[in-house]
Amino acid sequence: MCAYLCDLNVVKFDIENNIFIYNPSQTTPPSLSKDLIKILLEWTGKKWSVTASDEEGDESINKKFMSELQLRKNKAIEEKDVIKILETFKGSKVIKTIDVAE
Repeated sequence: MCAYLCDLNVVKFDIENNIFIYNPSQTTPPSLSKDLIKILLEWTGKKWSVTASDEEGDESINKKFMSELQLRKNKAIEEKDVIKILETFKGSKVIKTIDVAE
């Protein structure tokens, strides 16, 4: 299910009125609205209005995640120790960042 949800853009998510409107991606199955109605009913015990829309909506979860990863990589590359490592080991690059407690 996340494969579909992570790629769609949320137009409106109104918990008080049980409304979920989304802009489907190219990979969104036609049955998604019906599937979400069933899942949201199971999770919340309430009936939901779930609708696909042509409105652009917010960035998809995947796009937000990828932007955050890139931001973290860019921030790491600015660290003086990382700069030294990248200069010492020509051709090396930051592939992954991990949050650690200070």
